[in-house]
Amino acid sequence: MRYLSLILAFAFCGTLCFAQKQEIHSDPTELIPSTGGGVQFVYTLPVNLEFEDGPLDLTALGTGNTWCWDSSAAANWGWGHFTTNANGAVQGAQDSYLLLPFTVVGTAASVPVISFQLKYNISSSDKVWLEVSDNFATWEVLGTRAVDSGSTGENWYDAAQPYWTGTVADYVRVSFPIVDYQTRPNLFFRLRFESSGQAAGQGVWMDDLRIQEGPLPASSLSVPFSEDFETGAPDWTNASTLWEVGAPTSTRNLFDQTVEGNQALVTELSGTYSQLGDLEVDYFYSPRFNLTDLNEDPVLSFFQGRNMAFEEDDFSVEYTLDAGRTWARLGAFGDSINGPYRHNWYNAQNPDRWNGVLANYEESQHELTGAAG
Repeated sequence: MRYLSLILAFAFCGTLCFAQKQEIHSDPTELIPSTGGGVQFVYTLPVNLEFEDGPLDLTALGTGNTWCWDSSAAANWGWGHFTTNANGAVQGAQDSYLLLPFTVVGTAASVPVISFQLKYNISSSDKVWLEVSDNFATWEVLGTRAVDSGSTGENWYDAAQPYWTGTVADYVRVSFPIVDYQTRPNLFFRLRFESSGQAAGQGVWMDDLRIQEGPLPASSLSVPFSEDFETGAPDWTNASTLWEVGAPTSTRNLFDQTVEGNQALVTELSGTYSQLGDLEVDYFYSPRFNLTDLNEDPVLSFFQGRNMAFEEDDFSVEYTLDAGRTWARLGAFGDSINGPYRHNWYNAQNPDRWNGVLANYEESQHELTGAAG
């Protein structure tokens, strides 16, 4: 059975906040939950960390540790990221880790998923993996625990081994469900890197950490499908706090209006979507659709208006045909003149996207190429 899942992605770009490298170290015992049941840091779902403003609460520890926060073009998005190779040196022997010293609270309708962007250049004898603990004393490899049996991640470890090794030249999104989230309220994570130092390797880079509700189970939704958001967004998944469904009240241009009815999907119902200097990449996931019986590619259409900084900010549509393992941007700049089912699709390129101001709602349309059957 084949499913298609659609992502709407609204991307933001702001100013550089840090221009220097920063080493970070701390005593992990200071982060152990107190006898009163509290923890050093508490985050609420969804967690979206882009690291543009520094290392936040992450802590680098371990033998031979070279982890640090870096601000450079080596980031997946923007500038801020973590790496074991901020100075460009070949990696030495180490057993180090990047500690996430916080617990996450909040209710979730589906199993939360931890994800981040990862790339690495290490020898075949070196490895990287993610561990979990609720006491800082006993750590387990996420994805290999008994409770993880039957769960499937995205690009989670290499085939037949519980870690990543070798070389991935470009960032790839990796993710895995946190199946015991509801039963283990103080759950911590650390990204561990083990290197023998015997062979040359450039190290590990990590960016864009998220802990959010995962997609709901594959539905029986089929086409034709219509959603006007008048009763909310059933079966849709919000990966951030930016996207909101409701009655818009902002007086900026058309954004106190809807095409019909009273509600719409909006980036901030009552104000500006971001402040100068912020950098956000935020997603709103559709439900998954059963397209097994289609003989022709379906067509996606929606009404959109926008008021964004012309060069810095943009949004686009992405889709997956393999349950989220890989994503592709739907369409390209110029497609509006290249087919009967393409209309008002992207107004900018490099990358292909919408940006600027569209003061009146217009319908955008594009076929979902390769989705049928």
